[in-house]
Amino acid sequence: MRITLTFRHCKGNKSMSDTLSVPMSKVILDWMNAFYGPKLKNRGPDIPLWMSLSNNSKGKPLSITSLEEISRRRLGVHFHALRHTFARIMEDQGAKVSDIQSRLGHESLQTTGRYLAALRRSDNPYADVFDNLLG
Repeated sequence: MRITLTFRHCKGNKSMSDTLSVPMSKVILDWMNAFYGPKLKNRGPDIPLWMSLSNNSKGKPLSITSLEEISRRRLGVHFHALRHTFARIMEDQGAKVSDIQSRLGHESLQTTGRYLAALRRSDNPYADVFDNLLG
């Protein structure tokens, strides 16, 4: 089973989706089952993946502000920097610039080219953090 994540408010207010690998889908489904238990089946497709664990708002979707705060506190980086790391890893793994453009939601291939060129100017300090987190 593969899970498809839908991101409704991406760059340019676009909606995008990503279908995850089977192993990653299993990990997420295990987490969702552990969190929601039997209620998961009744939640429907719009169930939040990143939800609050605090007593005051448990189970409610995290805001972008909350995600930014978690990223800064736990990773030491801006939340948006994870986008940079994602693009750089794709490029390092041999992805075509047009594929990276599509995943980032850029209108222009030139934008993606400039984006990647800026990331290549110096070593990406977030790549090691990202690698350590993912194992």
